[in-house]
Amino acid sequence: MPTVLIVEDEVLIREAVTDHLRECGFLVLEACDAEEAIEILEAGVDIDVVFSDIRMPGMGGVALAKWVSENRPGTPVFLASGNMGKA
Repeated sequence: MPTVLIVEDEVLIREAVTDHLRECGFLVLEACDAEEAIEILEAGVDIDVVFSDIRMPGMGGVALAKWVSENRPGTPVFLASGNMGKA
């Protein structure tokens, strides 16, 4: 079963994504920010893919993706954002 690490600071969004992926058969771990995600990754947990929000307080998703590519090469990172910008 593939393991996905969800990194999202908005609780309701994180819960919705996590619930959906679990219903689809994935093993899902959650982190509320990039720093918590790095703690999980540094703990040696087998993660098949990281799915992260781009905009988060502190380290954002792009910086997290760079960290993952440098420290966990071969681990795919998907970045997303619900921010539609200014109309």
